[in-house]
Amino acid sequence: MQVTLRNEFHGREVQVEIMGRYPYTLTAAQAAKVRRVLCGRRGCACGVVRGRATDVHGVQVAVCPDGLDDGRGTWTIDRA
Repeated sequence: MQVTLRNEFHGREVQVEIMGRYPYTLTAAQAAKVRRVLCGRRGCACGVVRGRATDVHGVQVAVCPDGLDDGRGTWTIDRA
């Protein structure tokens, strides 16, 4: 299933593929793509994911900051 994440500060959005069930934590590669597409500016304080996140059916999903075991930041997506 695809989920659309938005950054309303920069006016950008990105789709990520969710493999499995909720709650789903984005992989390191997915988190890197989200950061690159939604912001990509060094030192920016926008928070990267800002705004409504929806699944393929337009249903809002919850996006919470999280961390991977290697210390890199990511997000966990769950039902709202």
